Amino acid sequence: MPRGKLFGCLFLLLACAKPAAQKTPASKKLPPALCGDRLCADGEQCLALESAPTSPACVSAGDCHAVPLGRDLFGEALNAVGLSRCTATLPADYLARWPSAVQHDPYRLSHFATAHDSPLTAPHWADGLARAFGDPARLHVAGESIAEAAARLGFPLQTEPPPHAVDSGAPLAMAMVDLLHARGGTADGSALSKSAVPVPASLQKKIARILYALIDAAAARDRAFAAVTDLPAAYHLAPSLLLTSADGAAFDPSLPAVRDLLTKQIGWTDLYQGAHDLAAAVENAALETETGARGFSFDVDTPLGRVVIADAADQIHDDTAGPVLLLVDTGGNDTYRFPAGASSAWDHPISVVIDLAGDDTYGYTEVADPGDSGRLPSDHDGRFISGDVTKGETARSKSDQARQGAGRCGIGMLFDFAGNDHYRSLRMSQGFGALGVGVLVDRAGDDVYEAEAGAQGAAVFGIGLLLDGTGNDRHRIYSYGQGFGFVKGFGALVDGSGDDDTFADPGAPDEGGDPLYFSPQLPGRGNTSFVQGAGFGRADSGAGAGSMSGGIGVLVDLAGSDHYTASVFGQGAAYFFGTGILVDAGGDDRYEGKWYLQGAAAHNALAVFHDLAGDDRYNTGTIKPVATSMGVGHDFSVGWMIDDAGNDIYNAPGLALGAGNACGWGFFIDGGGDDTYTASADRTLGAVGETADDAFYAARPTIGVSVDRGGSNAYTLGVQTVRRAGKLTTTDADPKAPLAKGVQLDADGALLVLP
Repeated sequence: MPRGKLFGCLFLLLACAKPAAQKTPASKKLPPALCGDRLCADGEQCLALESAPTSPACVSAGDCHAVPLGRDLFGEALNAVGLSRCTATLPADYLARWPSAVQHDPYRLSHFATAHDSPLTAPHWADGLARAFGDPARLHVAGESIAEAAARLGFPLQTEPPPHAVDSGAPLAMAMVDLLHARGGTADGSALSKSAVPVPASLQKKIARILYALIDAAAARDRAFAAVTDLPAAYHLAPSLLLTSADGAAFDPSLPAVRDLLTKQIGWTDLYQGAHDLAAAVENAALETETGARGFSFDVDTPLGRVVIADAADQIHDDTAGPVLLLVDTGGNDTYRFPAGASSAWDHPISVVIDLAGDDTYGYTEVADPGDSGRLPSDHDGRFISGDVTKGETARSKSDQARQGAGRCGIGMLFDFAGNDHYRSLRMSQGFGALGVGVLVDRAGDDVYEAEAGAQGAAVFGIGLLLDGTGNDRHRIYSYGQGFGFVKGFGALVDGSGDDDTFADPGAPDEGGDPLYFSPQLPGRGNTSFVQGAGFGRADSGAGAGSMSGGIGVLVDLAGSDHYTASVFGQGAAYFFGTGILVDAGGDDRYEGKWYLQGAAAHNALAVFHDLAGDDRYNTGTIKPVATSMGVGHDFSVGWMIDDAGNDIYNAPGLALGAGNACGWGFFIDGGGDDTYTASADRTLGAVGETADDAFYAARPTIGVSVDRGGSNAYTLGVQTVRRAGKLTTTDADPKAPLAKGVQLDADGALLVLP
């Protein structure tokens, strides 16, 4: 099936053999479905209704009364636990046990009340988000991706950037004059014209349009931060929102000044609009036609930083000549030692780097530290003092420098059009936003991305995107990245094709891991990951004033046989009102990790994991799973794990494969193929775990649902191998919690959650 239609079969007409029942991608409308003797209108599908389950009808999308034609497997499973598509909602008062500050948290994102509180809508919502970022026709359109992310954060943008006319005679020089004047500088037009003469005229015109977009983006950033009373303090605060700052300080979100900054002072729409328009200007410039141009150089300083144009010779761009506003390199195997495409200071808030070709190296000036010990080399900030990793004392990096497509109180973008490239940084890099927008776009090549934390599509109060096109890529990190969203953040890693290895150090020393980022679940034996589609929030166990609902973390991979490794929280995982999504559209994939993985969520969070095709392997390698994974909701959370097709192998820990715990709801669905399950017999395959010895929890449902559609499937539960074809098995309810119910069903039929 073509990639463009893969997402059309998403969620879940897994009887995709019935064309009339397919969902239509927003970007490609199929002809109306013939349903009985009529054509369905826009927004309708040929399904059936509960009142007439064997008769086709044109049904409005989202109608909870809709059912597939034929045996309704998911409906049967819901009925077995006392629910239907129309009644499967979390209790309306599930927030009642929290203090008012949590119930009315200003940081909570608007989608949450629907996608989480009505769990059956979550797969469809995640489908739409994945499709928006995973349309192959516009995979690298960073402007559109920024607009999508901003909309999910609650800030819709204008998607038509303003046009900019350029001088026909001296476009580059005149744009530089306007830039200098706009920022309060002085300009020598004659000298600028002379400097620009060697630059090809066609390239001058394209860069001139980008310069005008930079003028607009800088003005938008100024408007966005106009009400910030202490901009240097905000710049210092930005990294500590997620990562401990270089001086060891941590921020206190309950402080009125901090809360006022984060909820009132920043004009997010201006910031995101400026970033969108700037990215669109770069993409509309069609700079790729200038690849290989030689025989010129241009380097002029401005109040916003240097404007540099370099030819296709092999270049070394060092970190000694001052901040860069715009750098365009037309080719060659280049080395970047400065913070390429990163806002480098509070008064240099915008930076764009565009490299058109070559096998490039993006790095930094390395300064050895005793704590490196086989890790990434430190920069001048060094590492924290090593200690007892079982107590959370580690040698984590203190790097305070954003790099390689990072926006810190501003906008940073790095575009690399071609070549096998190597990106190496420590923190806040490779598509990272903190009170800003950071984007890294790599269109092609077998690339290597290395970082420690807060990187590779990560954001806190901002947008961080890593958009990679073709090639067999390697991603390396410890924590907080590869599609990670902290509070009011949208972080995404989107990959077009290739057999990729996306790795977060598992932290288990006996499995070759390095326990660098302390994990409360596995102290000294694992890392806190929050990677590969992870949303994270900050829970305050006191009065709630320091609590902050989580953001959105997304990983979308369109093709290739990929390998994912994580430790604790990853691969579609979420915590405290966060949302984590992983969607892999094709290939024979491998997933490994330890705890809270593959559609697992804790404490009022939402997680969706979806693999659309391929013979996939779950937890079958050297990294041994420990607990709570594969479609699990814990403590009023909702977790989904869906594998549409293929002969899959599942190696599950306890509390897995469609399990609910402490009023959480967990769903596991396998859509076809001959599958093999190895699981603990305790609390797996449509089970419920702890229901908490508490009257509030006991009076509210805990739900676990596991459905396998067709195929010859083998189940090893404990030491016994059984076959469950055609059987519906329910979990006995805890007498202390009669609303805790689980169900497992393996049968032939049709699968539909909501149309």
